Amino acid sequence: MVKMVKARLARLKPLLLAPALAGCTTGASLMALHGDPDMSFSGFHVCHGYGCSFESKAALSAEEVSGIGAIFRPPPASAEEERARIGAAVARVETLVGTQIGTSADEAGAGPFGGIKQQDCIDEAVNTTHYLTLMERAGWLAFHRVGEPAHRGIDIGRWPHNTATVIETASGRRYVIDSWFHANGEAPEIVPVELWATGWGPEKR
Repeated sequence: MVKMVKARLARLKPLLLAPALAGCTTGASLMALHGDPDMSFSGFHVCHGYGCSFESKAALSAEEVSGIGAIFRPPPASAEEERARIGAAVARVETLVGTQIGTSADEAGAGPFGGIKQQDCIDEAVNTTHYLTLMERAGWLAFHRVGEPAHRGIDIGRWPHNTATVIETASGRRYVIDSWFHANGEAPEIVPVELWATGWGPEKR
């Protein structure tokens, strides 16, 4: 049974609005603030409610973990193929987690008053980094390591935004794993961070 383990802000619209407007303004510091260093597939925190204002604890069964691991079998033959597998695995974890904590209805993007179960870019960046870290610890990533969340700001004339990333070990090139653009359980966008930083979105594909 999943229970709410932490609520940093009251459930009032004025307070929920603050992270929606200003929360997506940090990058690498996100994991220091909201990371779950003791996480495992049997217990990990999931952010929601904008700006990681709320955290629920989720857990995956051995059967569910095996199913996620199967996405990486047989092993991918290239870094590009592995990134596609990573996207599919992130989508699978989101689906499983969503049924546990009520974020299955999380919509693409984020409006100003999405509710406690909606996720903004901070929630998505932290959660996806958690999922990627669990995959890395399980030994499923052969061509990548988990990077720090990336940030882009108002200097490009767009809303501040954050995302999880991975780093291709051979080239050192960094790629975003951006779940925010799509609804819960859909595959994230995966593009080079330098492209994403220009204000890229899936509409520009």
